[in-house]
Amino acid sequence: MAYPNPYPQPMGYFPRPGSNSMATFSFVSGLVGWVIALLTICGNVLIAVLAVATMGIGSILGICTSAVGIISPIAWLIAIITGHVAKSQIGRTGEAGSGSATMGLIMGYLGLGLILLSACVLAILSFAGVAISIPFLTDPAYYNY
Repeated sequence: MAYPNPYPQPMGYFPRPGSNSMATFSFVSGLVGWVIALLTICGNVLIAVLAVATMGIGSILGICTSAVGIISPIAWLIAIITGHVAKSQIGRTGEAGSGSATMGLIMGYLGLGLILLSACVLAILSFAGVAISIPFLTDPAYYNY
């Protein structure tokens, strides 16, 4: 007579699908956009001090940092697009990575939102004449030739 096995047989192992690569790319793209934006802001502050210290010669570097600063909005757009694609794929396949996709979307939308807000504020200030009311920019008597 055979005795029943007292130990239960292990259930079959079903591997969980891996993390979605688009979600990871969205997260990394949003992060790279913020790192470049913050480095550009810090670089522009340093260049402003350098331009004053060198009587304008250092302002040539401002062109370089402005060109690098254009990369941030592109990275944020990529983060938004890939984040939405990743959310869609994760919903269909059940892969991991929903948090990475969400963070990429948050960083992308936050970055583009701040750019739009800054553009609106600059436009309102320029229409209000704030830039024109700075004396050393508009008063010819300010300069001693």
